[in-house]
Amino acid sequence: MEGKEGWVYVLTNEAMPGLVKVGYTMKDPAIRAQDLYKDPKIGALAGVPMPFVVAYKALVVNPYQVEQAVHKLLEKKRLNEEREFFHVNRLRRFGISVTAPRLSLRNRKRTLTRGFSNRKN
Repeated sequence: MEGKEGWVYVLTNEAMPGLVKVGYTMKDPAIRAQDLYKDPKIGALAGVPMPFVVAYKALVVNPYQVEQAVHKLLEKKRLNEEREFFHVNRLRRFGISVTAPRLSLRNRKRTLTRGFSNRKN
């Protein structure tokens, strides 16, 4: 997958307030969100009570690596090491911006940048 374009996304779910799912996909994130709610092979509903909503998406090169970098930035907020869900009380506090080769997670106090140095706002 090295050098290929794909999507990094942030999903929210009304049934999971305060949590976001950060992942990557090679298809449209809206399709991925639907797949998490409804199994595309058999059409049955998955184990979540409400559908996911795409809160953010970015088309990037090497989406898996970008996703992993975002996971690293959010590691202290991770709900379960085996899942891609993170505690984010207010999504508006965080702006995830991706511009190759720079990835930053911003909040009011500081900006963490992967590929460059950490710096204060």
